[in-house]
Amino acid sequence: MSSRTLTLMAAAALSLTCGLAAAQNPSGSLDESMTYVANTVTSLGAVSFTGQVHDSSNNQSWSYSRTVTISNFRPDPASCTLYFHFNEVTPGNTPTDKDGWIPFRQVQQVKVVTLDEEVNEITAKQGHPTWLVSHSPEIYVVSAIRPDGTTNDLDFYDLARAQQVAVALRRATSLCGGGLG
Repeated sequence: MSSRTLTLMAAAALSLTCGLAAAQNPSGSLDESMTYVANTVTSLGAVSFTGQVHDSSNNQSWSYSRTVTISNFRPDPASCTLYFHFNEVTPGNTPTDKDGWIPFRQVQQVKVVTLDEEVNEITAKQGHPTWLVSHSPEIYVVSAIRPDGTTNDLDFYDLARAQQVAVALRRATSLCGGGLG
């Protein structure tokens, strides 16, 4: 292995370690927390999964596939806002392609759940309590929730990484005076 390769590997390891430390450090700065979230989500690239839906009321089943990409993060510590671009593609539907933001002063709760839990809760509230949805691969969702019910969701393949991002989101919310209770 060349010395350049070893240097690059060491730099990558240091960067990962520093980012993790910033997310888990309760005294980390707002900029460090926002940058950690941005870098972690960006490093995932597109998150793709398949959902299987079964309706127990009529014994019918169907499936769908979806790809979610969150990119172009712009941390703005002065306004306590993390800006990003959101793209969601579900074959057969019009893609969702828009800008979004997490206004940390307005965040009331940060939680981590499986995508199965989140979608099953939503479908029940929408009047479909007999639908049971499961996803492959398992996806973990970090949700930043505002008092009006608006939610920013970040999807992960790995529970540990989702939990680390949730720590960073909670830290940013706390530093911005958000309503975490």
